[in-house]
Amino acid sequence: CSSDLENQTFEQEVAQFRSHCEELDQAAEVESQAELADAAMVAELETELEEATASLKAATADQRTEHAEAVILSADACAREELVQQVASENESLQLRLEAAEAKERWQQIAYKDEQAEWKQELRQLQGLELQAQQEMLE
Repeated sequence: CSSDLENQTFEQEVAQFRSHCEELDQAAEVESQAELADAAMVAELETELEEATASLKAATADQRTEHAEAVILSADACAREELVQQVASENESLQLRLEAAEAKERWQQIAYKDEQAEWKQELRQLQGLELQAQQEMLE
C-alpha cells in the first residue's frame, strides 16, 4: 500500500513537474514572441528614424538652398541698385559736361560775334580813312 501511495505521490509530482514545464515552455514562447515583437518594433522604429533623418536632411538642404537663393537674389538686387546709381551718376556727369560744353560754345559764339563786330567797326574806320585819303588826294 505504501508503494501505491508512493507511486501516486510520484505521479502527482511528475504531473506537477510536467505542468510546471509546460508553463515554463509557454512563458518561454511568450517571451520569445515578445522578443520577436520587440525586434520588429525596433526595426520599424529604426526605419522610421532613418526616414525622419533623411527627411530632415532634405528639409535642411532645401532650407539652405532657399537661404542661399535669397542671399544671391539680395546680392543681385544690391548690385543692380549700385549699377543703376552708378549709371545715373555717370548720366548726371555727362549731362553736366554737355551743358558745360554748350556754355563754352555759346561763349565762343558771343566772343566771335564781339570780335566780328570789332573787325567790322575797324574795317569801317579803315574804309573811312581810305575814302578820306582818296578825297584828300583828289583835292
